[in-house]
Amino acid sequence: MTMTKEITSEQVSSVVLHSLDLTQDTVVKKDTATLRQIVLEQQKEATIVFAARRPGCVLCREHGKQLSNLQSSPKIAVLGVVKEIGVDDAGLKTFQKEYFNSWPIYLDEDLQLYKIMGNRSIFKVKTMFKLLGNMRKLSRRMSQKRIEGNLVGEGTIQGGILIFDGKGDLVHVQLEDITKELNMSEMAEILETIVGEDGSRGIPAEAAPPRHCFNKGQVCPECT
Repeated sequence: MTMTKEITSEQVSSVVLHSLDLTQDTVVKKDTATLRQIVLEQQKEATIVFAARRPGCVLCREHGKQLSNLQSSPKIAVLGVVKEIGVDDAGLKTFQKEYFNSWPIYLDEDLQLYKIMGNRSIFKVKTMFKLLGNMRKLSRRMSQKRIEGNLVGEGTIQGGILIFDGKGDLVHVQLEDITKELNMSEMAEILETIVGEDGSRGIPAEAAPPRHCFNKGQVCPECT
């Protein structure tokens, strides 16, 4: 998941989202706010926003689980965004509790954020070939990680990751690259730049870049 797209703070700042109450039998919409307001309300040095394609999808659950491997940091907030409720509320609750560390989730009812990210459908020849060609490999990977999912809900428009700084400005976008895991090393570098500490904190060793690689401007003997 290394693909990026030029998206500006101005584009995403006015996206309107609903907060959600996932404690009831049926997921309920609550307050409404812009994405910028929500990010600023976190009062953190960095905020990661995960726009999920479909919370019941095993690939989205894999991404949520990767983010959940980040240790809790007083400097970083993590939020989720979904497209719909009332279609698979049980799957949404499972996603939040078992794969997303119980972090807050918001509703993008008009798919504003997804449209800004390109309204990218999986129903393109190249994307479908990639998905179908990797089905067996994906099945093994999900089995090894003990990730289960379903096929309920809208899952054709892809999402991605957005990272904001403490001022509410968008500093990084990582678009979903279907079949691929999140690029956690890339995210670690961005978080280090924002919060001024090792952004790989809490990222599994196999996914995070070596600690010495964060010494920018220095020649690394292990990488040369």
